Amino acid sequence: MEALIKKLEKLEKQTIEISEFSGEENADVEKFIKNVETAVIIEGWDDNTTVKETAKVITGKAKEWFINAIQENKELPNWQVMKEMLRKEFGKMGRMWFAELQRAKQGENERLKDFFNKMRNLC
Repeated sequence: MEALIKKLEKLEKQTIEISEFSGEENADVEKFIKNVETAVIIEGWDDNTTVKETAKVITGKAKEWFINAIQENKELPNWQVMKEMLRKEFGKMGRMWFAELQRAKQGENERLKDFFNKMRNLC
């Protein structure tokens, strides 16, 4: 019984570390979100703490994206909003959108204005 109590006390002192998320091609946004949500449960974070702790571990493209999103919105999102933003930007659909944008070319007889509008609609 005493050994069990010591194990519980040791667990109580441990914190969960969230693995970094770079936003690169091989980064799994769903795995990252599950990792964050596990930390939320274990650490007992509120919404504001969750967003701040998540912001600390995003790197590379994801960090650039997050900084731009904050500057556009002028405030930190709540966790539900941030989660959906991450999925939209770095999930399957976001990657498909980006690939389509990269493949896009102006048609031979397509007016620049029409091509520009098409690209803007993709964004």
